[in-house]
Amino acid sequence: MKNEAALYQNTEPFFVGEYLTDSCNVDIHLHSAYEIFMATTNNVRYHIEGRTYDLQRGDIIITNNSEIHRPTLTNTSPYGRKFILFNPSSFLSYIHDQYPLFDAFTRRKKGHANHLRPLKKDQCEVEALLDKLYLINSENDAKSKLASYVYALELFLKIDTIYKYCYVNSLVQSEEGTIDIRIQKVLDDLNENFCAAFDLEVLAKKHYMDKYYMSHLFKSETGFTIMEYIQSRRIMYAKNLIVSEKLTLEEVSQKCGYNDYSNFYKTFKKLIRMSPRDYAQRAIGQI
Repeated sequence: MKNEAALYQNTEPFFVGEYLTDSCNVDIHLHSAYEIFMATTNNVRYHIEGRTYDLQRGDIIITNNSEIHRPTLTNTSPYGRKFILFNPSSFLSYIHDQYPLFDAFTRRKKGHANHLRPLKKDQCEVEALLDKLYLINSENDAKSKLASYVYALELFLKIDTIYKYCYVNSLVQSEEGTIDIRIQKVLDDLNENFCAAFDLEVLAKKHYMDKYYMSHLFKSETGFTIMEYIQSRRIMYAKNLIVSEKLTLEEVSQKCGYNDYSNFYKTFKKLIRMSPRDYAQRAIGQI
């Protein structure tokens, strides 16, 4: 099953979804959107940057466009979720310059403070706003478009409030996610050296583990295989290089640890849902 994020390529201000499906076989992917995700069943396990959160119905996950994440399930019951993927720049003209509306997404350490457990009243308000956005998003008239922006801004303000009482003012403390200390050290290593040549045997010896056990534990703790994590980190870095550096795509490929451009191309297209050149043209208008 392809992730719903594949339907959103950042060309619209936002994309809203409500789904209840039999399974959660989410392909590894990276998207350019910020996301607000609400679990509507009690069996969602969410993996973000190595941390794992077991969600209750109504729990919220927030991610920005540089955080590697993936949902899985804790049992075989249906998978329920509501979410909005959005481009924050689409809302800047509506925001007062002195109020940093998206701090909850931008001023966190990567992979920290992603999990929000709202008070019941706020949980109901967030769900109601997501429902309104889902229903009105199919309308194309000017009034509906304006109303959708109003609902979205109201949602962002509510998330800002919830984030602050969960992590800033500590009215309600959300859990920071669980991770085995050994795998945290492996993650720290990979985050520093993801562009270097990869050797599983060398990595395992460096961290005093059997390579098969380390691979199993890494997948169990993070929701990703080691290679999936390295590929995601490399391609995320490639996206930044394409936008910020005056490099050819071949140079970007090499700088991200790919000696073979065709391997870089296939991996990039798999994770981003478009070729490196198409991404470059969309991101900066030219290559």
